[in-house]
Amino acid sequence: MAAIPADAGAAGSDRTGKSLASEARALIDALRDALAARAQLFALEARRAGLALTEMLMFGVLAATLVLTAWLGLAALVVVLLMYAGMNPAFALLVMVLLNLTGAWAMVARLRQLAAHLGFPATLRRLRPASTSEGGAPVPSVRPAPQPVPQTQEP
Repeated sequence: MAAIPADAGAAGSDRTGKSLASEARALIDALRDALAARAQLFALEARRAGLALTEMLMFGVLAATLVLTAWLGLAALVVVLLMYAGMNPAFALLVMVLLNLTGAWAMVARLRQLAAHLGFPATLRRLRPASTSEGGAPVPSVRPAPQPVPQTQEP
């Protein structure tokens, strides 16, 4: 049998180490390339979403302007009809102003109700750590699930 030189084992492990390092570098480069591609896709989609949002806001403002002018025309029509019915013009305008203010008050009241949902209250309650009671047992932050009703068997 031929003797294996002592250097042969060291050279083989050195080659394996170099190939392992090159494989690790190649993997890191591939991950970096994949991440860069996804970041570029995200940037393009964010730009597209920003442009779409801008256009949506523009059309929303235009639609609101058209609705406002239609509402003003309708309000003027109501005032004119009230005047034709014999009402004093100043009183007819006052009636229309009071109707507008009543509608605005109702909308503001509803907005205040809806504002309570903007802070994600149920999610925040769920994410807060459970406080403990005096006995050391945690107090649940949300209502426990209802227990099933036992069913009776008929004879």
